[in-house]
Amino acid sequence: MLDISAISSVTHRIPPGARLAALGLVVGLSYGVATTAPAAANPADWPPGCQFKTVPNSGPGEMQHQFCQRLNDCQQMANAAGHTIFGAGCFWVPPQAPSVTRLNR
Repeated sequence: MLDISAISSVTHRIPPGARLAALGLVVGLSYGVATTAPAAANPADWPPGCQFKTVPNSGPGEMQHQFCQRLNDCQQMANAAGHTIFGAGCFWVPPQAPSVTRLNR
C-alpha cells in the first residue's frame, strides 16, 4: 500500500510554517463559531405579544393564547413571591417592578 505523501509532492511544497498557520486559522475559526453566544431573551417582554381581544378558537392562535395565560400565571406567582420563579413550570420569570407613585403632601 502506498502512502499519499510519497506520491504527491504538494505537501512537500507547502512550508511547515504555512501549514501551522493554516491549522491555527482553522482551529481559531472553529472555536469562534462554537463559542458565539446567542442573543439573550428578556423574559419580562412577553406582555406586548399577548394582547388578545378575543380568545382564538383553534390552531396556533389558541396555543399562543394558552401560553400567554401560563406566562400571566407565572408572572402573578413571581409578583406574589417577590423573587424570580424557577418552579411549577415557570422558569426565569422575574417579578414586575412595582410602580412608583408619589404622594404630594
